[in-house]
Amino acid sequence: MRRVLTSECVGYGHPDKVADQISDALLDAYIEKDANAHVAVETLVKDNHIVVAGEVTGVNSEKVNVEQVIRNAAIEAGYNDDKLGFNGNTCHITNLISKQSAEIHNAVENDHENIGAGDQGIMFGYASNDTPDYMPMTIWLSRVLLNCAMKTRDLHPGRLHTDCKSQISVEYDGNKAIAIKDIVFSIHHEKDVTREELNNLWEETVRSFKQILKDNEMMYLWNDDIHFHINPAGLWTFGGPAADSGLTGRKIVVDQYGCHCPIGGGAFSGKNPTKVDRSAAYIARNIAKSIVANGYSDICQVELSYAIGVKEPTAINIECFDTNKIDITEIINKVQNSYNLTPNGIIKCLDLKKPIYHRTAKCGHFGINGYKWEEIKQF
Repeated sequence: MRRVLTSECVGYGHPDKVADQISDALLDAYIEKDANAHVAVETLVKDNHIVVAGEVTGVNSEKVNVEQVIRNAAIEAGYNDDKLGFNGNTCHITNLISKQSAEIHNAVENDHENIGAGDQGIMFGYASNDTPDYMPMTIWLSRVLLNCAMKTRDLHPGRLHTDCKSQISVEYDGNKAIAIKDIVFSIHHEKDVTREELNNLWEETVRSFKQILKDNEMMYLWNDDIHFHINPAGLWTFGGPAADSGLTGRKIVVDQYGCHCPIGGGAFSGKNPTKVDRSAAYIARNIAKSIVANGYSDICQVELSYAIGVKEPTAINIECFDTNKIDITEIINKVQNSYNLTPNGIIKCLDLKKPIYHRTAKCGHFGINGYKWEEIKQF
């Protein structure tokens, strides 16, 4: 059966991603002061304003310079000039962070070695052998294209900005990707950039993109029938939070696996690892990736569910879409014998009590080297 699947990625200057980065920069700052801090922080960005709200509990949490952390994160996201209408150096900050509810804290943690899930929820992990990173092809391609555009931006200072979006549609024959069908790409740029200059910068991005396809023996996806939609709404000179509000957790499909996998509904950014929205999604990715990398299946989707204050997951489900090489029951038994899926077991396995989260909000949570949940487990 032939079908066309589509996924998108957004640049780290997209307003929603700016909000995610601020929330995770604050999380890192709190964890750096107290590895056992409980954090749930949301961020809103609009015009030259940033609002942070949420709950934090930690011995040294009051020592975090919240305002400076926020400003640094906004500047790192590409906003350091008043002409953009949003500037980390000058923006107005409203801090509505308070202490975590004692009832929630007591339900989750009586001691650091005996923690229950920070909330109820459903989490998914996914992997396929389509790409070197075991990510689905559509979202892998969208991310590669976005990274190529940021490389072009860096080579031409002052022309392109960090607010951008990529979207790629791929034709599949069954489970195999066979051709890129459509590429949609939009990027915020300087007011004096003409359509001709934008086209030239796009051609430079395409050259980098095609080189990565060649390096990974994927040029079979490239063809003369690809439809390109580059800044299809026209020139884009007004972007970022000045043009559109941003909110933590509004890009949870981008943060995960695009169109290929369900999502549980919980966002990642701004949440410490006792929140299974985040930590269980990370271990689910590790399980799925390890199943595929160990040759037990070509595609794997892992579903976990939890109840607040309860240590063990309420359900484990593994789906291989008829690509498994061994019986599903055997795969599930291997997983149950190899993983401790309690919140504390996950935290220890993935070494999650470290300030590692800001980068995930900027560069991506999955398919990125350097994270424990991306390390293949032999079982």
